[in-house]
Amino acid sequence: MLEVKDLRIEFYDHSRPEVAVRDVDFTLKEGEILGLVGESGSGKSLTANAIAGLIRRGDVKISGEVWWEQEDANRIDLLRTPRKTMRALQGQDIGFIFQDPMTAFSPVHKIGYQVEDALRVHGKKTSEEGNKTSESGIKTSSDGKKEEYSKEELKERALKALSDVDLPDPERVYNSYPFELSGGMRQRAMIASAMISSPRLLIADEPTTALDVTVQAEIIKLLQRINERDHTAILFISHDLGLVRKLCSKVLVLKDGDVVEQGPADEIFHNPKADYTKKLIAAEVNIGEMRGRGLGEDSVESLGEGANAGNVAEFQEAGDSSKTEECVVRGLTYYYPMRKDIGSISLWGKKDAKSEPIGIKDISLTVHRGEIMGLVGESGSGKSTLAKCIVGLLPVKEGEIHCGLARMVFQDSYSALNPKRRVGWLLRESLRLSGVRDRDEIRERIQEILGEVELSEELLERFPSELSGGQRQRVMIAMALLQKPSFLIADEPVSALDVAIGESITRLLLDLSRKRGMAILFISHDLRTVYSLCDTVCVMKKGRIVEMAPKEELYTNPKEEYTKVLLRSALE
Repeated sequence: MLEVKDLRIEFYDHSRPEVAVRDVDFTLKEGEILGLVGESGSGKSLTANAIAGLIRRGDVKISGEVWWEQEDANRIDLLRTPRKTMRALQGQDIGFIFQDPMTAFSPVHKIGYQVEDALRVHGKKTSEEGNKTSESGIKTSSDGKKEEYSKEELKERALKALSDVDLPDPERVYNSYPFELSGGMRQRAMIASAMISSPRLLIADEPTTALDVTVQAEIIKLLQRINERDHTAILFISHDLGLVRKLCSKVLVLKDGDVVEQGPADEIFHNPKADYTKKLIAAEVNIGEMRGRGLGEDSVESLGEGANAGNVAEFQEAGDSSKTEECVVRGLTYYYPMRKDIGSISLWGKKDAKSEPIGIKDISLTVHRGEIMGLVGESGSGKSTLAKCIVGLLPVKEGEIHCGLARMVFQDSYSALNPKRRVGWLLRESLRLSGVRDRDEIRERIQEILGEVELSEELLERFPSELSGGQRQRVMIAMALLQKPSFLIADEPVSALDVAIGESITRLLLDLSRKRGMAILFISHDLRTVYSLCDTVCVMKKGRIVEMAPKEELYTNPKEEYTKVLLRSALE
């Protein structure tokens, strides 16, 4: 159905041309699922965007061939087809789940309107007697008019699509704006938008990045069901090798724009040939030996200590100062602002036009100097809301917060970075805001932090839009660390990074905690990373803390059923 030949993408926006993708070749058959893996900046998203016809910049040269077999068996080259024909395919025959839903969605339109968009643009996909197909591929009636959906049909289809991706209260989501949803909820709405027209090819660019493990499992099952039911081919881009292993029949590995290896998934994972592939697989955090322990089986064998075990103990041996409480939260409750048009809806799903919706309820926790606390839970459970309350980004009326110098790595790096400023300016401004004025010191500290987060100095002259998702995430981490905080809140800091770079970032956070005694609140959906990094784990559900315990205790003997479900999903 899809054949990519010698795909090459070059950028001419700097002093010398830069080749981002070199001679990529692969085929995708009807109903096949191909996994595209590699480090951030390796060209995965660029390859997907080129196939979908989404690269329209004058300073980019795309060469090669991308052959698409239409339903009538005619083949067209997507790189050279007329724009009108390409637009007829986009959203109808080719669906796209974007990596960053906040920037993919329009901020001024409600979610429901945007989910319906593909149906509104293309009309009804299944032709009835008397219908014909125009040259652009859009179904029309015998009088030449596009067969359109009624408003009621559009809403019905949109609500079903939102329900299919396991969004609670689809009616509320339908009437919400993107900024009113959590990162994971926006991601699921983006998946609903891509799948509503039942495309022949679904390009999924990091579709589960912001989702908790239980929802990840549901999304993977949903993609499998769509693949089996509709015979939809899927190009699945992900940093999570575990998900690729579960879903894909073929795997293609990219590094620095080059294909280093491709083949059947079983062969790639069990007998990798390329050193880079071996490195990616070796970097996966392995807690598979924990399967079943504390989850209903009788095994009570002890686990080996994680990477950060004993981290707090090291500081406690140093003296009383090691027991300093860097962040204390007591009885914290936050109420969301009310929306008059849809009433107030809390995380419990209750509508009450007179009361405010509750975001988090009666939260109490303490993070000590040198401690790394993991905060896990489903998307929309209030994790990011709690983080924003602690750093003062949301007004708190109930409860107490006592904290040292706190900085935050935001989940959505694109919206957090000023799009009109280059990376170098953003890093320098971060230091200037903390009182550093000496140019030599600024330059030295920026060079040092770039090395720690594995970013090249060439990126200093780029704008955020010219970086990959993972590169933007690392810029956010660098900006936060430049100010040398005593307490760091990391909201999904490795969600957009491949396993190798993600491992280096978690190592960096661990080193900072040990060397500086920096306390860290680590928010993540990845229970494997949490296990390798954190001392204590706190589980949130619907705005409340349902369980908190030392890592070993929680992973081997969870008390709450919700925690058991999370662990089962992570270890499958």
